[in-house]
Amino acid sequence: IKDTRLRGSIDLKYNLTEALSIQGLAGYTYNTRDNLTYKGTLQVDQTLFQGPAQLRNNLAETGLLTLQMFTNYQLNLSEHQLNFVGGYSFEKEQYGFMEAFRDNFPNDVLYKLNAGSTANMQNSGSGYEWAIQSLFGRVNYSLKNRYLFEVNARYDGSSRFPTKNRYGFFPSASAGWIISEESFFQNDWVDFLKLRASWGSLGNQNIGNYPYQQMFNLSVPSYPLGRGSEVLQPSAAVTVAPNTDITWETTTTTDIGAEIGLAGGKLDFEIDYFIKNTRDILYNVSTSYILGLTSSEVNAGAVQNKGWDFRIQHRNTLNDFSYGISANFSVVNNKVTELAGLKQDIERGLFVGHPLQSIYGYVVDGLFVDENDIQNYPTQPYTAVPGEYRFKDLNGDGKVTPEHDRKVIGNQFPKYSYGLNLNARYKGFDLALLLRGLGGANRMIISNHQGRALYLGSNVQEWMYNNRWTSENPNPNATYPRMTTHSDGVHTWASSYW
Repeated sequence: IKDTRLRGSIDLKYNLTEALSIQGLAGYTYNTRDNLTYKGTLQVDQTLFQGPAQLRNNLAETGLLTLQMFTNYQLNLSEHQLNFVGGYSFEKEQYGFMEAFRDNFPNDVLYKLNAGSTANMQNSGSGYEWAIQSLFGRVNYSLKNRYLFEVNARYDGSSRFPTKNRYGFFPSASAGWIISEESFFQNDWVDFLKLRASWGSLGNQNIGNYPYQQMFNLSVPSYPLGRGSEVLQPSAAVTVAPNTDITWETTTTTDIGAEIGLAGGKLDFEIDYFIKNTRDILYNVSTSYILGLTSSEVNAGAVQNKGWDFRIQHRNTLNDFSYGISANFSVVNNKVTELAGLKQDIERGLFVGHPLQSIYGYVVDGLFVDENDIQNYPTQPYTAVPGEYRFKDLNGDGKVTPEHDRKVIGNQFPKYSYGLNLNARYKGFDLALLLRGLGGANRMIISNHQGRALYLGSNVQEWMYNNRWTSENPNPNATYPRMTTHSDGVHTWASSYW
């Protein structure tokens, strides 16, 4: 593998006046990767031979151009401070890929493409490009260093959307009040007190490069054309349905918060309440195989995140020793609010009214004790045997079916996140420790060997063996069902048991 990387940038700034300046930046990144893989001949033993010799050579190159221009204006008048930033940005990436293959080389010394046979030679290539440009601006205003206001706006255009939906406008605004700067605020314990609120929107264009264009797939089988012909002709096929109405995904966030500083800056608190709504979410809707095509990304749904953020920090210095402790905790309630006019997309774990990454499956009412238990329970969607799962009949029709008797039984989206940062310094020595954690989420353990004894011949763990269902101890609430060798089937179905 041979990598070549080139990065260059230039930055120019000119002050028109003491308060007004302009700045321009340009950058270019160029990467190439030349990957050559040669597999020589090898006589392993009298009966095993590896060959013929083959060479595969691929070359990929990427170029990224970035242009930015800023105008900055600052005005300071006694109790008034005003700052304005306006600008333009442009970004474009181009990618190309080429691959060649030959085999039957005369020896293992000369491994260049031309030395190989032309009988089985292959070649392929691909490429893409995308671009985004933006106009943006920001205005900051401060009155008496205690009343703070900010307004932002972006106008973004992406090549990934059709002309009619190419551009999106995304504004935001915020305000803050530093109460501790007011003359009426007199408190020996509180050094700093600030209330703030904000509202804003952002766009997302991180999808495939050509979702709205009719694309032809050239990587499809070749076919002989003409009566009696044995010559395979290259072919092309439409395999993805384009979406000519695709547009920006938009996230709107409302936040209300407070900051408190105590004990001479040694102790700080922050608290925020936020509501984040994302609409026109870009994702691939699950489609029926009857369609014969896969779907391009569509603006198919909406999601809401609502919750609290908490942060506390302590800093102190004792002679040559200084230390800091900070902790954070967040709680988020996540749910899908819209889904392309549907109530659920089972394949992707999306259900209106439930969190993202929901787990959909059967509700298990213990394990079957014996044949009599099986006969007196609603008909199961598999050939039930003692020691295996009693799936509940949720709609009460006397039989359990995947269409009517599954439900959301959990979700993989964490509700809680927390962290702890510790740092200390003594003269020339320092120490830092970072801890992070997530909670309030579910995981299925049947998707790997760790949770399934004897799966494809895997081993048995002690907890499985000691807590399994057996005919001698037919416990309907056993931690592990009856043990049996298996590959797939009912043991892999999502259920509340796992």
